[in-house]
Amino acid sequence: MTEPETVSETVVIDAVPVDPERDLKAEIVIRNHVLAACAGSILPLPGIDMAAVTGVQLNMIRKLAALFGKKFSEAPVRNTLAALVGGVGGQSVGIVAGVSVAKLVPVVGWAAGVVVMPTIVGASTYAIGRVFLRHFQEGGSITDISAEKMKGYYAEQREAGKKVVASVKSKIHKRTAPPQGEATEAATA
Repeated sequence: MTEPETVSETVVIDAVPVDPERDLKAEIVIRNHVLAACAGSILPLPGIDMAAVTGVQLNMIRKLAALFGKKFSEAPVRNTLAALVGGVGGQSVGIVAGVSVAKLVPVVGWAAGVVVMPTIVGASTYAIGRVFLRHFQEGGSITDISAEKMKGYYAEQREAGKKVVASVKSKIHKRTAPPQGEATEAATA
């Protein structure tokens, strides 16, 4: 009796060689743009906030493309963003649009925007950055990304992005909150 032959096949894609320094720079680009998107999301004027966020996301992808030596073209990126965010995060898009319009209501509308928008927008920006980073690491370009193939990864990274934004909010709160003794003294004075 002969033993079955074991065949090992290695599939090689046009992956970009691993470059830890470049990948670290890419992570920094993503993190910085998450913060910028969160800041843009709290602008008080409806429409202006979303234009700012979209601009931040496009700039992030432009910078990631440059790190990988990829040509940037805005039109295909906008199409991919619409397919990813609309296809996976449709409910979030509706919430963001509603909260953006609610900013027209003085004080209450803007306050709602400050609470809701940064988390949704920051998580989405993080996920978009991670999707394009992975695509570029695999050797892809701006024009050959498949939103359909990346939807699962986008959804997974959006959940991770919520944790990133929560962590950043916590750090900011710790830095800006008065020390415990001062808060208690001020309240009793």
